[in-house]
Amino acid sequence: MQRLASNKETVASEMGEWAGRIWSWKVNLDLCRSAAAGIGSAHRQCG
Repeated sequence: MQRLASNKETVASEMGEWAGRIWSWKVNLDLCRSAAAGIGSAHRQCG
């Protein structure tokens, strides 16, 4: 049972890591869009 619990914790931490990556990617994308709306050259930095 201890092995199962540690596996669940690992899965949870991996899911949390992915959620954080997706969240920061979305925030960066929103910031890029906002900057692009205000500054024409911003799209170069957003790839």
